[in-house]
Amino acid sequence: MKPVITPPNANKIDTISPADLEAYQGYCHNRLCQIMAADAIELFAISVKTKVGMAELLNQKIDEPKAFLSKAVVERESATLKQELSELVNRVIANKEAATTKQLGNKICELDESCQCLTMLLKEL
Repeated sequence: MKPVITPPNANKIDTISPADLEAYQGYCHNRLCQIMAADAIELFAISVKTKVGMAELLNQKIDEPKAFLSKAVVERESATLKQELSELVNRVIANKEAATTKQLGNKICELDESCQCLTMLLKEL
């Protein structure tokens, strides 16, 4: 069974021309098929105001609710989450390295000051 979708703002079909509606549905169909990695989806243009298309949408049988979630969408979300987690880990590591470098920098300055003091003491001896 093909996934059933009502495109965003499709409930405004009474406010646009039939040609614009057809173009919009074509765009939505192609884009959603691409996103969902589906060969075809069924779109329903509806008007809440005039009730056009409501009966067709409400009479549509949805045998499998998971049809809305294709494997490709789940995989893409998983990849996005992995990417975001990777970026977060990299930021944490970079912040830790920056903090460590700053701490080491302070220690190095303290060591330099101590060396200078020792050098002056040696000169005095």
